[in-house]
Amino acid sequence: MSTLTRRKFVIGATALGTTAALGGCSPSAVTSDPDTEDEESENEGGTIMPDDTTYPYTAEHLFTYDAMLDSPGAEVIVTNNGIRNIVYVTGGKVWGPKVNGTVRPVGGDWCFIRPDGILVLGVRITFETDDGALIYVQYSGTLDMGEDGYQNIIEGKPTKESAIFTQPILETDHPDYLWLNRITCFGIGRIIEGGVQYDVYGLHSEV
Repeated sequence: MSTLTRRKFVIGATALGTTAALGGCSPSAVTSDPDTEDEESENEGGTIMPDDTTYPYTAEHLFTYDAMLDSPGAEVIVTNNGIRNIVYVTGGKVWGPKVNGTVRPVGGDWCFIRPDGILVLGVRITFETDDGALIYVQYSGTLDMGEDGYQNIIEGKPTKESAIFTQPILETDHPDYLWLNRITCFGIGRIIEGGVQYDVYGLHSEV
């Protein structure tokens, strides 16, 4: 049995899609005979990508926002698995080429600090745009506080400074922002005085 490389998969997936469109489906469509691979590569329709080719994409800056946090009022729950830290949002601002407005003073971060020093975010917040749209934002993500991060938190010591990486999912029913329901985003953030700040990008690909 030959290894299913990227090139074989693309060729096979094209054949599978064609067969399905004609009303049938062939389980062998994504397999390849190594003795006839070159011949198939020349004769099959669809896109043939070299094994070392990555899918092209662009990242578009959509907006930046800051969220102010009620850190003194945070609730901490220590369990056998780690530390649950609940921090509530008190407000903030959204600005950029695609979205502008405020972060409403509701929601928060139900983050979890693992024993290996990785903080896993669990955020739920709401944007209100300058033109009246409400946008629900939820995301997970990670912050690497260092190998001693967990123990430093327990002892009340400073932790390692690091970037925060997130995967925001946005929801709205406003007609001017329905495109936000479809786009895949990522965020890169940092801790600022009184809260956090993120740059959020939308991913696009021709594939």
